[in-house]
Amino acid sequence: MLHQVLLEHDITLHILMDGDFQFEKEKVSKIFYGLDAAKSYTKKDFRILIGDVDLRRQVKLSKNVLGYCTPLSLETNGTIFSGDKLRLEKSASIKKFASVFSKRIALTAEPNKCQFCECTADNNGVTQMECMPCIYPTPVHVNYVSVRIIHSIRLHSRNALSTLLCYSFLYLYRLLGIK
Repeated sequence: MLHQVLLEHDITLHILMDGDFQFEKEKVSKIFYGLDAAKSYTKKDFRILIGDVDLRRQVKLSKNVLGYCTPLSLETNGTIFSGDKLRLEKSASIKKFASVFSKRIALTAEPNKCQFCECTADNNGVTQMECMPCIYPTPVHVNYVSVRIIHSIRLHSRNALSTLLCYSFLYLYRLLGIK
């Protein structure tokens, strides 16, 4: 399974979806940037990345929004951010979004401190280093809902691109023989 391969190789999947999150209050929609399994990230995280646990509890994700990519991202300590924030008219707003997005990704950019590495060769004699964490990671628990509610991600035809990219990623792993 791809999920196990990502965990075993300490890979974190971050998604910049081609869509936006929808909330009942428009004020929240304007400042909301993205989320991970535990916290939500907003315009308020521009200077210091803290995240909002309470706001994250309000966001309910339907597994059918980004398909299999949602659990892959969140359970590998990844994130889902709104790509629509990059289409804002004010460059200052785009810079704030990019700052929050990059700070959150940087949190998971450090290599695992303890790894077992092995040099392997394929059928053609090409060698590569393959490393696995010393301690087998467990997936992060994510609270999903099976139906769409007010605080769910809005489905648009534009989200087809995000889904297509994720499924391309899955297809690539299948071609490489990773199960």
